[in-house]
Amino acid sequence: MDPDTFHDTETYDIALLAAGGGATAALWSWDKKEPAVALLRPPGHHAGWDYNGGFCYFNNIALAAKLLQRDRRAGRVAIVDIDVHHGNGTHDIFLKDPSVLYISTHQWGIYPGTGPLTEVGHGEGEGFTVNLPMSSGHGDGTFRMTFEDVVVPILKQFRPEQILVSLGVDAHYMDPLASLSLSSPGYVELLMQLKELADRVCEGRITFMLEGGYHLEALTEVFAGLCLSLVGRGEEATYRYGSVMDSGDSAHLKGFREQLSSYWRV
Repeated sequence: MDPDTFHDTETYDIALLAAGGGATAALWSWDKKEPAVALLRPPGHHAGWDYNGGFCYFNNIALAAKLLQRDRRAGRVAIVDIDVHHGNGTHDIFLKDPSVLYISTHQWGIYPGTGPLTEVGHGEGEGFTVNLPMSSGHGDGTFRMTFEDVVVPILKQFRPEQILVSLGVDAHYMDPLASLSLSSPGYVELLMQLKELADRVCEGRITFMLEGGYHLEALTEVFAGLCLSLVGRGEEATYRYGSVMDSGDSAHLKGFREQLSSYWRV
């Protein structure tokens, strides 16, 4: 536990509700073969097997993945983590597990200080942990290149039966806690890439779960844009924070591909 993750009399019950909400959304998405969005508080991706931290108590998305495997017999689940902070809890839980692919884009050098590119999993899980650390200032361009050339090709090769998305909006250029520079429409573009991929490889089964995000207006318009796009009304979304700060860092992308080419065709 860290100083930010304190316990009050209602903490346990509220954290259980968040974990249950994520699980319910994931199971509903599996059964209906449709996307689901879960607005969870507290978040979960910093909670591990035997620790919590970073405002996280139970790892909502990891619990959902395990339930999909236990209750729906899902053989392969992919977790894509787009929060500005590395999801160290999710990373640690699945580090040795080849049935759960964990992909994280996060800013390098900030809390929790984990998630180097060279950490690719252990034992049977080697290659199924994909850490994609970004540098300060990276935004729409570098993320778009990374998704098109690394994230989506790896997901296609893994062929998950469901995709779960840890969606933190703190990689937004308006967020006060870090210094990545995704715009609101840039976020929605990435999320819709994942939704379109889910339509092709896992019958539309994809669940988005809220993680971080500390600028309320940016958080609101990203989720509004996502929800409108999921129901075919994306053209109705309006964005106050649409400036593109980054045209793409091809050298950074080259490093990703060189590291991961031993495991995936990228």
